[in-house]
Amino acid sequence: MLYKLRGQNLVKDINDNEYIKKLIHSMINKNRIPHFIIISGQKGLGKLTLAKELAVAVAYKDIDINDRNIENCVDITIINDIKKNNILIDDIRKIKQSVNIAPCEGHMKVYIISSAEKMTHQAQNALLKSLEEPSETTMFILTVNNLNYLLPTLISRSVMIYMNEMAKTSCIQILSEKYPNERYQKIEKYVDILGCNVGLCQEVLQFTPNKDILEICENILSKIFNNNEYEVMKFISQYEDDKDRFIFFLKIFKKYIIKILNLSSIDTKTISSYELNKGVKICDLIQQVEGYISSNVGLKLSIAYFCSNLFNDYRKPKR
Repeated sequence: MLYKLRGQNLVKDINDNEYIKKLIHSMINKNRIPHFIIISGQKGLGKLTLAKELAVAVAYKDIDINDRNIENCVDITIINDIKKNNILIDDIRKIKQSVNIAPCEGHMKVYIISSAEKMTHQAQNALLKSLEEPSETTMFILTVNNLNYLLPTLISRSVMIYMNEMAKTSCIQILSEKYPNERYQKIEKYVDILGCNVGLCQEVLQFTPNKDILEICENILSKIFNNNEYEVMKFISQYEDDKDRFIFFLKIFKKYIIKILNLSSIDTKTISSYELNKGVKICDLIQQVEGYISSNVGLKLSIAYFCSNLFNDYRKPKR
């Protein structure tokens, strides 16, 4: 066992990332705990789960907390407001007020900042000041989907942990155990299209529990290729009051199109040149719309832009 508390769970939750297991074994067992760790990788790989387990291992090593929920561990602070677009300098200042206070129960105080790419530059600079003279009993763990949003000086001060996708067989096995009522073929199709990302596949399975979202993507793409504007607009209109679901649909739709385009590069019979050009255009358009929404452009305006540009160019030649 890695450590007395929750050790087996930590190893289980990072399937197929062997170097991470070795790194954490070394850090914990040799008591060489860095004061600043960044866990990087695409969304859905379990970065926050790993951060929480690592925080418990460091803060409460050899201390029995009776499987208490991590939110009730007073020496662990988690910034994880998924509804906020940005982590502001005031959020970091609140942390700084307690950094130099000794731990109440454990050996160390651990601060977890989830989706750290949301930190403004001012917030990142404020965090840097806290890292200049770290307390011996303080540790920061950041999880990040995209390192490009972090300041180079922040990255340079950290110990980096990169999380990769697990093997296909491991991913299918975990999903099959979590969703015993789902057909194996459906789960395998999701993994093939979305990648070996358990978190993302779970989101998709929960997004439309009674429908197959990949079949929906296939159906909508077919309607776009055949210039069936009315049906496409009717489908998209359901998201006018639900930004999160619209963003999620765009993400899955783009992944589905990219997979189809990649298949076409192997077998040119699967897709025409018109469909290939149209698919590339749709992916570019989705990226534009995602950028607009993240820049706080209104949802209805973003949807209107998306729909109006779906059929502007590359119309299918009429026979």
